[in-house]
Amino acid sequence: MRNSIVRYAVLGLSLGSLVLLLLFIIPVYVGPEALLQASWRVLYVADRTLGGLVPLPPVLSWIVFGFCLGFWLQLFLQELEHPSRASRITRWSVLGVLLVWVLGAQPFMGELTSRRPGIQVRQWWRPETYRPPGTPRVIAELEFRWAPPGTFTKGSPSTEKGRTVDEVQRQVVMPKGFWVGAKEITWKEWLRVMPPPAAQPNPPENLDLPVWGISFEEADAFCKTLSAKTRGTFRLPTESEWEYACRAGTTTAYFFGDNPADLKIYACAGRTLETAETSIPCPASSGHANPWGLMDTHGNVAEWCIPEGTDTSSPPYYVYRGGSWLSTPEACRAASRGIQLLNQAPPPDVGLRVIWEP
Repeated sequence: MRNSIVRYAVLGLSLGSLVLLLLFIIPVYVGPEALLQASWRVLYVADRTLGGLVPLPPVLSWIVFGFCLGFWLQLFLQELEHPSRASRITRWSVLGVLLVWVLGAQPFMGELTSRRPGIQVRQWWRPETYRPPGTPRVIAELEFRWAPPGTFTKGSPSTEKGRTVDEVQRQVVMPKGFWVGAKEITWKEWLRVMPPPAAQPNPPENLDLPVWGISFEEADAFCKTLSAKTRGTFRLPTESEWEYACRAGTTTAYFFGDNPADLKIYACAGRTLETAETSIPCPASSGHANPWGLMDTHGNVAEWCIPEGTDTSSPPYYVYRGGSWLSTPEACRAASRGIQLLNQAPPPDVGLRVIWEP
């Protein structure tokens, strides 16, 4: 008995010393920020794994899994002192059940839960599908919001006021979620990375205004320069990504409904703010957020997007979305598109919103 106690004490001290040593050494080599990100990823996977029993509430699932794991550990310790063929069979059987639970339960639970209302089946190996829409995150002093994977109807119905012929409706699947800027890039954020744009050599006194009057090439250069300065990749959104994030699960002309007269309540657009200057946009985030926490998706400044169905390295035209403080309400709809041909000068009221990829 004494030998067993000594053995367990030495084992515990050794493991404890190893953990402490790793806690001191790992941050030195990988950096505290990378370590924190890795820890969050481990927690996400653990949460999805231990919550693998879909029909049960998450708390009960954790309790059941923890009970099975504790029972297996108890059998393992008994095996160390009293080895027997029966305990070995029981121990490895319980472990096998746990492994099957972890590796096989989720993919095959769809048939069992599809008829049960209120249960959404999600794969544990895709932790991002469990992140709530609109989850905030700050990267490089920029705030981002999470746009989850999903499906939406791009374009507008034929009855929508202000509709144009290039807004044909179609279903679009977004297989991966993405981090989209919570607001448009401001002058303060632009000047941290780039010099003033050619069309606006003199920044305004209020640097909290969104940057405007930039070309597509300047917006793309901002993303590439910012990517080189920090971790991850910053880029402009595609048209589908922009409209998906703008709609935020809604199907109306604007995220708040179909009435253009309500635009003055939610956005800086259409010269509807009588007390605001009409020569410059409103401060960033001065409007109402959509259901995913994105500001100024309608109006303020229009936003450059990557046109789809073209060669992204040399597109035949450029696209901007969302309308601006100078636009009519119809031009601020979620489906509305502005096009700049390559031989045209950039519009004076276009800025940008960026996407961040880890």
